[in-house]
Amino acid sequence: MPLAQLLPEAVATATRIAQNAPAAVRRSKRAIDMATDLGRAEGYLFELEAYGQCIPTEDREEGPRAFTEKRKPVWKGR
Repeated sequence: MPLAQLLPEAVATATRIAQNAPAAVRRSKRAIDMATDLGRAEGYLFELEAYGQCIPTEDREEGPRAFTEKRKPVWKGR
């Protein structure tokens, strides 16, 4: 990728990530950070735990509801 396109592409990627549920983004970022320190099996278990922490959140319910109602989700971060 040409250097001139690097910043606009990074901003576009960050914008797409920021449109997701905040709790899921935080846990995903943490899992990515942990991946460099853990082996494959430990990393997989950490990812499963992070996913499990997202299940009971209001945002996990909001995503499918917004999709069904054909609207953008309104994330609450909880």
